[in-house]
Amino acid sequence: MMSEDILALLCALVISTILTPIIREVLIRWEVYDKPDFRKMHIRPIPSMGGLAIYTGFIVSVFMFVKMNKYVSSMIMCATLLVVLGIIDDFYILSTPGKLLGQIIVAVLTIFSGVKIEFVSSFSLFGEQNMIYLQYLSIPITIVWILAVINSVNLIDGLDGLAGGITTIVALTLAVVGYLREPELLSGEKIHYVIRLALILTGATIGFLWFNFHPASIFMGDTGSMFLGYVLAVISIMGAMKGATMVALLVPLLALGLPLFDSILAVLRRKVDGKPIFSPDKEHFHHQFLDIGLSHRQVVLLFYLISTCLGGWAIYISTIKISSAIFVFAFLSFLFFFGAWRVRKVRKKVLKK
Repeated sequence: MMSEDILALLCALVISTILTPIIREVLIRWEVYDKPDFRKMHIRPIPSMGGLAIYTGFIVSVFMFVKMNKYVSSMIMCATLLVVLGIIDDFYILSTPGKLLGQIIVAVLTIFSGVKIEFVSSFSLFGEQNMIYLQYLSIPITIVWILAVINSVNLIDGLDGLAGGITTIVALTLAVVGYLREPELLSGEKIHYVIRLALILTGATIGFLWFNFHPASIFMGDTGSMFLGYVLAVISIMGAMKGATMVALLVPLLALGLPLFDSILAVLRRKVDGKPIFSPDKEHFHHQFLDIGLSHRQVVLLFYLISTCLGGWAIYISTIKISSAIFVFAFLSFLFFFGAWRVRKVRKKVLKK
């Protein structure tokens, strides 16, 4: 089974690698560019919508290497709808409410297929664990989770290779955790398709990253970032559906910590400033590190390192008791808040000079 997993990853990687430069040339002919503006870091028009290569590599490999069930079929259908939404947005720039409405429709369709967060687990100081079924709350919680991950990946797609690299690290983390959790289940087959989906996403994203790392010759656009965010959100829910512990939900939360935390602070920041929560600005983490003096490539590599560390912690908490896992998660969350506060303080000093 491991050899088929590697083959699936390589298949997605090869397809994405071959298609990306072809799609880039087509986009140049059609003059589909992401043009520079006040909040963007590139200074010349770059072909956008390269996410089509990631999508194609992923879908073809899924059909070849993943056994279809209602969850996978639904994910493919909903991901395709989201890619179409992304194409329209990359061509015509949709309004924020219009784009959000499309994302909500996709999230609701996903829930109708049975992919939703149905339970969490409580625990006592003595290590006992009980399931808490969310019932009707599972629908709004699942919608919020899907929207949060989609838009977190979308918001962090501000530097060459950043969203793609972090997606790769998170997908690999989910795959490793899946391998570790397989012995807990009666049959590894119940969860193995989730592992394979994560590995296929890894391969498809790496194939695109060859051309997207700084200096990028093509951008994924909303076509790619929304697709990546959606698939990560759904894969993490599928993994949680197969386990009865809160750790199953803490793992993706921690692995996605950097983009999710950046998005949460962006919403809070805009709320305090009296601005619409989806209004663009240059206050994201990557903008702040650039203002401090790091180069484009240094910021991306630093964020890769942070995401890798978070992925390592996510793997670790999947192997320990839930009470310990929650303590680790709380401690790392505190470090995030403290680090963000320090970076913001240093940035203010630098900008005053």
